[in-house]
Amino acid sequence: QALSDGMDIALTDHEIRTVLARLEDIPEDQRTESGISSGVAMEIINNVSENRQVTVPAELLASRIQTAEQALWKR
Repeated sequence: QALSDGMDIALTDHEIRTVLARLEDIPEDQRTESGISSGVAMEIINNVSENRQVTVPAELLASRIQTAEQALWKR
């Protein structure tokens, strides 16, 4: 979270746990002597934030699909 401070990245608790898990998955032989580089950490943070999943209620999704279908029929 400290790496993303001051940037346009806001991570949820779940996303922070995902980033930490991915950092932990990096094999020890691929880490530098001082640990994991900030570049690698930022790459993982960016990847997690770009691949965010959004939960939408089924009724709202069905309504939007129906509206899109109707717009296509009018063409």
